[in-house]
Amino acid sequence: MAREEQIETACRWLASVGGSATPGDIGAALGLGNRQRQSEVINALRAGGLVEGPKQRVTLTAAGWARFGVAEPVGAGRALDAAVGGWPYAHQAYIRLMVSATIARVHLGEARPSGHLGFMAIGETGTGKSSPVEYVVCSLLGLDVGEVVREVPAETPGGIRGRHRDSGDGYQLVTTTSPAPVVLFDEFDKAEEQVRRAVWPYFQGKTVVTIDGTAYDRPSTPVLACNPPRVRGSVPPRGDAARYSMLRPEYRRRSVVLDTGYMHGRRAQLDAAVRAAIANPAPGGRLSLDRLKPPATALDTRALAILDQVREVLTDAGNEEYDVPGLELATLGRARLLGSGDLALAAVATATDYLLVAETVPGRVARDWHVQLEVLRRVCVDGGEVDQFAALVAKARTEADQHRGRARVAVVAKEREDVELIAERAALAERLRLAAESIDGRRLAVLTDAQRADAKGVRAALLDIRDRVNESRSPARLAELDQLAGEPLRLVAGIARQVEGEKRRRVEETRYAAQEKRRAAHALTRARKVDQQRRRKLREHLADELDRVVTAAKPLERLYARTSTRSGEQPFRVLRDLRIEGRALLTYEPPAIERGGGFLDKVGRAMAGPTPGTWRAEGTDIVFHGTAHQCAALDQWGPNTRAVLGPVLRWLHDIEDDRRAQLGRNPRTGRPQIPRRRSAVRTTGPAAIPATRVAALPTGPAHVQDVLAAISPRPY
Repeated sequence: MAREEQIETACRWLASVGGSATPGDIGAALGLGNRQRQSEVINALRAGGLVEGPKQRVTLTAAGWARFGVAEPVGAGRALDAAVGGWPYAHQAYIRLMVSATIARVHLGEARPSGHLGFMAIGETGTGKSSPVEYVVCSLLGLDVGEVVREVPAETPGGIRGRHRDSGDGYQLVTTTSPAPVVLFDEFDKAEEQVRRAVWPYFQGKTVVTIDGTAYDRPSTPVLACNPPRVRGSVPPRGDAARYSMLRPEYRRRSVVLDTGYMHGRRAQLDAAVRAAIANPAPGGRLSLDRLKPPATALDTRALAILDQVREVLTDAGNEEYDVPGLELATLGRARLLGSGDLALAAVATATDYLLVAETVPGRVARDWHVQLEVLRRVCVDGGEVDQFAALVAKARTEADQHRGRARVAVVAKEREDVELIAERAALAERLRLAAESIDGRRLAVLTDAQRADAKGVRAALLDIRDRVNESRSPARLAELDQLAGEPLRLVAGIARQVEGEKRRRVEETRYAAQEKRRAAHALTRARKVDQQRRRKLREHLADELDRVVTAAKPLERLYARTSTRSGEQPFRVLRDLRIEGRALLTYEPPAIERGGGFLDKVGRAMAGPTPGTWRAEGTDIVFHGTAHQCAALDQWGPNTRAVLGPVLRWLHDIEDDRRAQLGRNPRTGRPQIPRRRSAVRTTGPAAIPATRVAALPTGPAHVQDVLAAISPRPY
């Protein structure tokens, strides 16, 4: 594309978007991705006197508008009306005031450096506080939302106070806000207190600020979006002083305050407006701020008188926040949007928008302000003079008072005639309200889903009939509604019986479950007590057995430990007299020869002398030779006697260790260590007698008492 063609295309595109754009936007429109080529085109436009302005944003000059046959934008007011057409009425007025004030601030900031309006929107989430700026003002004026919107919670006090740029001699504070003509301080209530304090100076109405003796431009119209604070867990209603406590009064009086709470519960209308704004950002075309220069720098006497007359329809609280200088500047901007030099008409339009917005804060505007503003509008349209205002307004006020008086008389007369009807209507409406409340969702939680659905339908019918009752104006209509309410009221009684029955059933279930729980707990406690008693008796039994075993083992341990025999002692007889389970510790087996033969054999054996037999240790395969009354191997305390006593002591020690382990006691110290290795068969005397292995001693607890009773050494 040739350079001349690029210049022409760029100018025509700038004219189509309102005459102002960034170099990047121009390059994108021309398809120039290279920054150097963009700079070349911009420089060519500047050289030809077609554009002007800083590097960041260029604007078509008058020569640029004229060169390609593009006339100066006209019908700006129609473009603004098209942009705000789908928004709620107070939002429309709020946007019109904001655009008018912005035009005045851009063009009259140097001539009128103070008194400019700020804008504050307060309300619940989703009621349209910041969307008018983001979706209407930015689109209408061709502004970059990123430059306009400042998220206050993400800012620091220093970042709010100013931005620093390299001026060649170091970084200096060159601007105190966004370079855009409008700046939105969003989410104001969620920021820290020191950050919020840094925002307030922007609402002093000045276009120039002095910092450290140096003056800096403050070109942007400030807008604030804020949620109302919560007081005791809830949001105060519109008109409550606590709702506006976050907006400082000294800055509110220099601002237009919109309480978006009037849109609470009407989210659908706002969503539709936002969708339309996204689909068609500027339905009537964009506005060029550079081309919308106000027709004058001050209002004439007639227009000022109109703005002064607004005080007559404001309350005392409204007058404290009414800023005539700010409305005067906004009126000058509005006059440019209207496209005429009639400042009085612009003043009426501005005053009307101001009152529409102020009315969203209850207690600021008188109820009959519409009547008086209509008088002012007729005067402007008819070309009336200023001195006619007072008489016309007084006449309108008198007529309004007379109308209200007549209406009041009629109302009183009607109330006197319908006292009985009102009482019956209120009684029936209250019955329906109480019946509907008796079957609300929380009380029906005990019913099934199907029953709750039926109850929901009955409740809806009751509320609908109640609304009709409140609107009824004749006894006949009230009688019809009373008859109509009969069936739903009967159903309510049935639902109430269902609820009560279900509640009783659940109470019985809960009581039965509690009884079962107590019964199970009692049984568990009883079982624990029985188990504790059983364990205690078992421990007592084990302790008693342990004492008996130790008592029985200690005499045997003393005998086991003997290694020397005193004069006159007979160890054999001591061991022979010991009994285990009724059986002797030593058993005697006579020789086979003594058990057979006839008379002559017995006589021969008697003459030959005694023949030795065998003494066997019980529970072992150890045998000793001896006669029925004597065993030489056991006449001395030592290894042989230990061989007889060892198995018994090992058995007793095993029982003792088992009982101690069950009782959690440590093993007894000081008792002799009995080897567990079974000894080989030993015999004494001239011949070895084969030994038969004897069964081991019983070790089970069932034999303990018998064994302990049997083990009782006898004195010798």
